[in-house]
Amino acid sequence: MRKFFRLSTILACVLAVSSIARGQGQPTPSNPWIHVTRVDVQPGAVAEFEDYIKKIQAGRAKLGLPNPVTTYQTVMGGNTYHYEFVLPFVTWNEMDANPSIASIVTKAYGEVEGAKILKAGRSTIQAVTVEVYRVRLDLSTNVKAGAPPDPFVTLTVTEHHGETLPDYIRLLGKIKKAEEQDPSNPTVLRYVLNLGEGSVTVAARGSKTLAERTTFPNQAQILTKVYGEADARDMNELITKTIAKRSTVVLAYRPDLSSPGK
Repeated sequence: MRKFFRLSTILACVLAVSSIARGQGQPTPSNPWIHVTRVDVQPGAVAEFEDYIKKIQAGRAKLGLPNPVTTYQTVMGGNTYHYEFVLPFVTWNEMDANPSIASIVTKAYGEVEGAKILKAGRSTIQAVTVEVYRVRLDLSTNVKAGAPPDPFVTLTVTEHHGETLPDYIRLLGKIKKAEEQDPSNPTVLRYVLNLGEGSVTVAARGSKTLAERTTFPNQAQILTKVYGEADARDMNELITKTIAKRSTVVLAYRPDLSSPGK
């Protein structure tokens, strides 16, 4: 069954931008990518799974792998045994050079111990899905490169009727322009699914606390203020027509299960 609890820091989401900047030691590209591994864990094996992830991240550090991996766990709006691992990259050559989990563990711990770690870790997992998103910085609001990860990320995940996705993306440009009329509006990072099922966009908003989510500005009110009632109404009607399904999930940043990269 299709799941709608996707990314990273993802997102994470709010932090793929700063992660890329730190990981690559170069200016952030206009529209980088994120590789998102979504994992559902056996409810009775959380401690064992997290130990497995810590060993993987320690292996990444031992091997000196450059790309950071930012880890999130669902806390509201979905399966709380769900984890997301966000790996940002700039070029596909980086993904060609990125080793598999099995390779990382085997090289870092040796064949015998690595095999034990892999067997124990894999037994804790119910399902794994891997997707790739384009980070649309050109459609994102008030981006602050280099900001540290927020403790929480709220993801609004929208599946679109396939033929309407270009219309929605054009509207996002107008939404960005309206939101950036006020520099105090929170950062919103926007993503478009590149490899995966369906026509999907994601909006990610970071927050220091769960309560801070109640202060997020109302998009419809912002559009009305900037474009007037008639134009805002037309835009909101078009947005509604593009949506096949929408969900919201809150993820918690897990620094203990993340890897900063080089």
